[in-house]
Amino acid sequence: GIISQNNLSERIRDFFNFDFDLYALPKVSDLKSMLSTQTPVKSQGGRGSCSIFSMMGLMESELIREFGLSRSVNLSEQWLTYLVVRNNGDEGSEAYINFSLMNEHGLSSEKVLPYNEESWEKVDVRTHRK
Repeated sequence: GIISQNNLSERIRDFFNFDFDLYALPKVSDLKSMLSTQTPVKSQGGRGSCSIFSMMGLMESELIREFGLSRSVNLSEQWLTYLVVRNNGDEGSEAYINFSLMNEHGLSSEKVLPYNEESWEKVDVRTHRK
C-alpha cells in the first residue's frame, strides 16, 4: 500500500526528513558499490515525468543503500506523478517539489499503483479511457 510517514520506523522517517546541507560529496567514489544499489532503468514513455523518474530512482537506491533492501524495491512513479499533477496542474516538476510531496504524502509501490505511459491530459478520468 501507500507508505506514509506515520507507519514508517523512526529511522526511515528521519531519513526522509534529511537536510541537504549535512551531506557533502565524497572525496572518492566507488563505482562498483554505487552500481550495486541501482535499480533497473524504466521508461517514462512520452510523459513529462523525467524528474519524477530520477527522484524515484534516487529514493530506491537510497533505500537499498541505507536500509539493505533488495534491488527489487520498486516505488511508484505514478503516485508521485499524480501528486504533482494534482498540485501543479501539469506533469512537469522539480526536485524540491518532488521531495516536498513525498514528505507530505509518503510513497507507494509500483505493485499497488503501476505507471501508465499515457498522459492524464488525454485520458477521461471518469472512464480511464481516451
